[in-house]
Amino acid sequence: MNRSIRTPLTALAVLGAGIGLSLGAVVPAHADDVTTDPGTPTPVYYCHGKKATIVGTDAAETLTGTGKRDVIVALGGDDIIDGLAGNDIICAGAGNDTVNAGDGRDWVSGGLGDDTINGGKGDDELHARAGNDTVRGEAGYDWVGGGDGNDVLYGGTGNDRLHGYAGDDTLYGEAGADWMGGGTGNDVLYGGTGNDRMHGYAGNDHLLGEAGRDQLYGDSGADLLEGGAGRDKLRGGAGADLEYQNVAPTPTGASV
Repeated sequence: MNRSIRTPLTALAVLGAGIGLSLGAVVPAHADDVTTDPGTPTPVYYCHGKKATIVGTDAAETLTGTGKRDVIVALGGDDIIDGLAGNDIICAGAGNDTVNAGDGRDWVSGGLGDDTINGGKGDDELHARAGNDTVRGEAGYDWVGGGDGNDVLYGGTGNDRLHGYAGDDTLYGEAGADWMGGGTGNDVLYGGTGNDRMHGYAGNDHLLGEAGRDQLYGDSGADLLEGGAGRDKLRGGAGADLEYQNVAPTPTGASV
């Protein structure tokens, strides 16, 4: 990287169908997010592979979009970022930031720090990254991802996908038919009101289907599965699991 700024920004390429901000798998796209024009000392900032239209500083500040499609790079500091309307791309960078993506189909990376990310209306893709973050998909069919810390993720009103990844995470599907995956830590997943599919994956997880016809999979670890209201399917997987369909418990490894 030029200018020795390596960690504040996070750029990812997203594979699969969708809005250019796909809800599929992600892979690293760029080794460096900050580059310098050849022959000039002026840095040119990129977020998610797109040239920045609004660039912050290393200080705490408020960055506000234009109501059209913005590419916002915040750099350091505890920033407040308001994307407003438009299909925005936002890299919050280092610091404990608050991001309000606004209306539109937005892509957001929290970066370093304990961030709060609010998707707003539209089908958004929201990445917490490092830190203990709170991420809300809100309205729309959203992709909501945690990161390295102990994150709290909310799906919102649409049919959302929530991924906890590392850390001891808490996931709330809320309304809609959601897909939820805990990740590698000891996670707690709440399905909400829709017909949800929930996976604990690694760790000792607690899955609560709540309302709707839910599918709960503990996978590895000593998991606790609670179906809740509705005709649910429970699968403990490997480990000493305990499954509850409504009130009555069933022994480990059993299914309902």
